[in-house]
Amino acid sequence: MARKYKRGQEVMYYGVRGVMRCYFGGKMGAYRVLSSTPYVDTGWAVPLSEVETSVFPAPNEQGVFDRQVCDVLEYRVDSRFFVRIEYVQAGPELWAIGQSLQIGNNGRSIPVSTHLSSATFEDAIKSVLPKLLLELARLAAGVDNPFDRSVARNKPRKTTQRRAQDAIYHLLNALPSVLRNDIVMSLSGENGEFDG
Repeated sequence: MARKYKRGQEVMYYGVRGVMRCYFGGKMGAYRVLSSTPYVDTGWAVPLSEVETSVFPAPNEQGVFDRQVCDVLEYRVDSRFFVRIEYVQAGPELWAIGQSLQIGNNGRSIPVSTHLSSATFEDAIKSVLPKLLLELARLAAGVDNPFDRSVARNKPRKTTQRRAQDAIYHLLNALPSVLRNDIVMSLSGENGEFDG
């Protein structure tokens, strides 16, 4: 995943001396300038070949990342039915993840932060997606769940069940096949039936 930074954007630099919060600067030949002051092209130079592996988005003071720097895995019907997983590589071995879910009148949102982080992309997705899939599977099966009470009375329950099934399908198929298979197997019991 190629990351694009704007000049003056706050970033984290993982260098020889440790982790430093700094600002992305201009390009100077085969180097990118990082500085302690935004929009200043003086500071230390990082070879362009190292930018991808040593410069990462910076969170705010609370450890929360701006949505603009996050990648998204999403299934959306409209503003009343969507599942959204946001993630960002926050360091060489650090992936931060968050989620938003809206079904009818009920929803929840957990911002992408360093508080919910994993060492790999796969571990980050596995920490969030299986729980969401279980909730969607209960909704698709018509089993009592917290979102069932939020479905509008004039909307048939079958529509919500079909949307939940579609969400499961789309979220799983957006993943690499190995990760998708790992998640499906982790949700399956010993006899291959769905646990949940």
